[in-house]
Amino acid sequence: MDVVLQLVNAAMAKILTDILDETVAGNHDGLLADAHVGLFQTGTPGFSEGRVLADIVVATYDGYARQPVVWGSVGVDPNLRQSVHGGGLLFSPTGSVTPNTLTGIFLADALVAGNLLGLAYFETPISFASIADDLTVVPVVAVPLVGNWGKFVTAQ
Repeated sequence: MDVVLQLVNAAMAKILTDILDETVAGNHDGLLADAHVGLFQTGTPGFSEGRVLADIVVATYDGYARQPVVWGSVGVDPNLRQSVHGGGLLFSPTGSVTPNTLTGIFLADALVAGNLLGLAYFETPISFASIADDLTVVPVVAVPLVGNWGKFVTAQ
């Protein structure tokens, strides 16, 4: 299942500039260097470009922790956008004492606290109620095809 990652205002310009700059330099350090993926649950409000980490109701199931992203190389996706993929991350409860109904994924710039970079909402909530429940996440950040990325100046 693919879910759309939507970036908040402060991260949008910085993260895409970093990707482009680092692509040219041949690496991808910068804002994404200490990126961590986390999960959120019921009670998290809908997307807003002004959303901050304090707005997120972070998962609390047994064994939950944000996971660091190990980024691969920058490439071009099937839509001809520059993109970078992270390695697969496995989220899995260690017990069933604190079940959660997960409603999405977020990207932050630190293991704890830090800044919200983006988030994605699941089409259908995911129940984490036992050690048999798990979720693999592969983060992908790509330059969007929409938006005002420049202009043509014309004269007649």
